[in-house]
Amino acid sequence: FLKNGMMRTYTVVSTAAPVLTLVPTAVDGAAGGIGSFKALVNGRDWTRGVRWASTDLAVATVSPSGIVDRIATGTADISASLPRTNPGVSATEEVTVS
Repeated sequence: FLKNGMMRTYTVVSTAAPVLTLVPTAVDGAAGGIGSFKALVNGRDWTRGVRWASTDLAVATVSPSGIVDRIATGTADISASLPRTNPGVSATEEVTVS
């Protein structure tokens, strides 16, 4: 920021706590198919900014961009977490593969 001919550094601090929401698209279904999750933080798309994980890689995997590969019959929890948040901010959704 330039003020009176001098550069000033400002830090912007958000007072809103981050809320992470997962939006599924066709994540449940037959083995061999694909679906996806979108990660929203306070309503904004953060799909590529979260860390994705699956509780059962033999049932379903998830890519860094939220793409879910349905591997075999069963259920798996897909979770997304925001890096560098204290306390940690995360969200989880169950995927059912038939």
